[in-house]
Amino acid sequence: AREPSVSAFCRAVGLNRTQFNRYLSGESPPGPEVLAKICDHFKVDARILLEPLGQMAPHTEATAMVSALAGFLGPRR
Repeated sequence: AREPSVSAFCRAVGLNRTQFNRYLSGESPPGPEVLAKICDHFKVDARILLEPLGQMAPHTEATAMVSALAGFLGPRR
């Protein structure tokens, strides 16, 4: 809800939209600096992007943000 589109998100975070598409498609993994920008933007712990959800402690702020990020980014392909 913070950004109206993926393009707006990329502009707000300072990411190249074409490269971000590669991250979303799984064609290219984002580096640590990009992950930090995304996590800073959403104010979430980077573990939600790096660790399997089942390994995280239940009811943490990070697990609560997973559904918000999934809604923003859409279904996995």
